Amino acid sequence: TPSPTDLAGLISIGVLTQVAQIHMTKAYLAESASKVSHFNYLTSAYALITGYFFFGEVLSVTSIIGISLIILGVTLSSKFAPKK
Repeated sequence: TPSPTDLAGLISIGVLTQVAQIHMTKAYLAESASKVSHFNYLTSAYALITGYFFFGEVLSVTSIIGISLIILGVTLSSKFAPKK
Protein backbone atom coordinates (compact mmCIF):
# COMPACT_ATOMS: atom_id res chain seq x y z
CA THR A 1 0.00 0.00 0.00
CA PRO A 2 1.50 3.37 -0.98
CA SER A 3 2.13 5.95 1.70
CA PRO A 4 0.19 9.22 1.49
CA THR A 5 3.20 10.91 -0.11
CA ASP A 6 3.56 8.12 -2.68
CA LEU A 7 -0.17 8.19 -3.36
CA ALA A 8 -0.04 11.95 -3.97
CA GLY A 9 2.85 11.40 -6.36
CA LEU A 10 1.01 8.68 -8.25
CA ILE A 11 -2.12 10.81 -8.56
CA SER A 12 0.00 13.74 -9.75
CA ILE A 13 1.62 11.57 -12.40
CA GLY A 14 -1.80 10.44 -13.62
CA VAL A 15 -3.21 13.97 -13.77
CA LEU A 16 -0.14 15.43 -15.48
CA THR A 17 -0.09 12.57 -17.99
CA GLN A 18 -3.71 13.30 -18.88
CA VAL A 19 -2.97 17.02 -19.26
CA ALA A 20 0.02 16.24 -21.49
CA GLN A 21 -2.10 13.91 -23.64
CA ILE A 22 -4.75 16.60 -24.09
CA HIS A 23 -2.12 19.12 -25.17
CA MET A 24 -0.53 16.61 -27.56
CA THR A 25 -3.93 15.98 -29.13
CA LYS A 26 -4.45 19.74 -29.52
CA ALA A 27 -1.01 20.01 -31.13
CA TYR A 28 -1.97 17.33 -33.67
CA LEU A 29 -5.13 19.30 -34.46
CA ALA A 30 -3.26 22.59 -34.85
CA GLU A 31 -0.31 21.37 -36.94
CA SER A 32 0.42 18.63 -39.41
CA ALA A 33 1.43 15.30 -37.91
CA SER A 34 4.86 15.48 -39.54
CA LYS A 35 5.69 18.57 -37.48
CA VAL A 36 4.40 17.20 -34.17
CA SER A 37 5.12 13.47 -34.19
CA HIS A 38 8.88 13.64 -33.75
CA PHE A 39 8.41 15.35 -30.37
CA ASN A 40 7.09 12.02 -29.05
CA TYR A 41 10.69 10.79 -29.07
CA LEU A 42 11.49 13.25 -26.30
CA THR A 43 9.45 11.22 -23.80
CA SER A 44 12.35 8.83 -23.27
CA ALA A 45 14.63 11.77 -22.51
CA TYR A 46 12.04 13.17 -20.09
CA ALA A 47 11.81 9.79 -18.36
CA LEU A 48 15.58 9.52 -17.90
CA ILE A 49 15.88 13.09 -16.63
CA THR A 50 12.92 12.67 -14.26
CA GLY A 51 14.43 9.46 -12.90
CA TYR A 52 17.70 11.28 -12.27
CA PHE A 53 16.22 14.28 -10.44
CA PHE A 54 13.33 12.69 -8.55
CA PHE A 55 14.46 9.12 -7.92
CA GLY A 56 18.25 9.43 -7.77
CA GLU A 57 18.81 7.12 -10.73
CA VAL A 58 22.28 7.29 -12.20
CA LEU A 59 22.50 8.08 -15.90
CA SER A 60 25.08 6.07 -17.77
CA VAL A 61 27.26 7.59 -20.46
CA THR A 62 25.19 5.71 -23.05
CA SER A 63 21.99 7.27 -21.68
CA ILE A 64 23.45 10.76 -21.86
CA ILE A 65 24.65 10.15 -25.42
CA GLY A 66 21.21 8.78 -26.30
CA ILE A 67 19.43 11.82 -24.85
CA SER A 68 21.79 14.10 -26.75
CA LEU A 69 21.15 12.27 -30.02
CA ILE A 70 17.39 12.37 -29.51
CA ILE A 71 17.43 16.11 -28.80
CA LEU A 72 19.73 16.70 -31.78
CA GLY A 73 17.47 14.64 -34.04
CA VAL A 74 14.32 16.46 -32.95
CA THR A 75 16.02 19.83 -33.33
CA LEU A 76 17.33 19.06 -36.81
CA SER A 77 14.04 17.52 -37.85
CA SER A 78 12.18 20.65 -36.75
CA LYS A 79 14.67 23.01 -38.36
CA PHE A 80 14.87 21.27 -41.72
CA ALA A 81 11.23 20.18 -42.03
CA PRO A 82 9.76 21.05 -45.41
CA LYS A 83 7.93 24.35 -45.42
CA LYS A 84 4.41 24.70 -46.80
